[in-house]
Amino acid sequence: MAKKAPFAFPSLAYLKKVFPTFPLLRGDPSLKVLHKKNFEDNFTLKKFSDIFTRYRQTPFTMPSPNKAVILLCSGGIDSVVLWEILLRKYKLKVFPLRHTTPKKQEEKAFQFFLEYFRKKYPKQCQDVFTFGHEFLFSFQKETYHLFEKDQKMRIPNLSIHDGKQTVAFTIPITRLGVYALKAYEYALYLRSYANVDVQTAFVAITPEDSAYYREATLTVLRSFNLSICTLLGDYRFQFTSPYLEKSFPFKTKLDIISFAKKTGLPLEMTWSCTDDLPSQCGECFSCLLRKRIFDISGIKDKTTYGRKGFWISQAGKKFIGRIQSSK
Repeated sequence: MAKKAPFAFPSLAYLKKVFPTFPLLRGDPSLKVLHKKNFEDNFTLKKFSDIFTRYRQTPFTMPSPNKAVILLCSGGIDSVVLWEILLRKYKLKVFPLRHTTPKKQEEKAFQFFLEYFRKKYPKQCQDVFTFGHEFLFSFQKETYHLFEKDQKMRIPNLSIHDGKQTVAFTIPITRLGVYALKAYEYALYLRSYANVDVQTAFVAITPEDSAYYREATLTVLRSFNLSICTLLGDYRFQFTSPYLEKSFPFKTKLDIISFAKKTGLPLEMTWSCTDDLPSQCGECFSCLLRKRIFDISGIKDKTTYGRKGFWISQAGKKFIGRIQSSK
């Protein structure tokens, strides 16, 4: 019986070979390429916009100062900076909403910024409400093979594209729809029990994200928003990402970290890593994106990274195993 080859940790060069089409990993100095190909469905988006315009004059209106909004926040760069923007620039009362997570470091990052904003904006930053999952979405990792074998189920909703070719992956159901419903439920709770009128819930999705996630599009956000409004007959409720709205002055990830730099927001305290180690590994997909954004911006990355942490974990081994078996 042949012995199994020992597991070998992949190098950064190997990752770039596996993901050759992603400009952030390849070292492309421009992010514009991400906007040339994405999952945005402009035809459907126009239909949604027409419907919302009919019922509330405009698809989206930024609430006026002192109004209350809900923000789905993970503790990552995009959501933390949006938190600061809503508090600092728009003078809004922000009610953070998040789901329970077994990841201690992600929770630690969120709690750091909750206290940070409470001290900086004591009248605007509100207490967090945390909701649980009926089941863990991480189980989806074990269902990939079903989507790969059954062509009827094969819907590539994760795409990496560089203008020449596309590498498509299949990801099972999105959790964004669950978040949209939870946000509306929380808004009803605040209105009913706290006498707080909340008509807007935000998520932090950037235009770059739509280049490789189907759920990271204004089309999908509008579809969830319309579903809730239609179901409950309440067309006042807004569920969107400000970063995707035309009227919002901050668009790209470069805009986001530049704003954070100007305001002194400690981005090194945010959490991007897919694993739950004492420090961010610096080698997983999310960490590589994080490092590349800082590199492109010219802003110093003060994040403390570990070494090969992600790849030591079981999740890392399974991930690499899937890649190697598909070669």
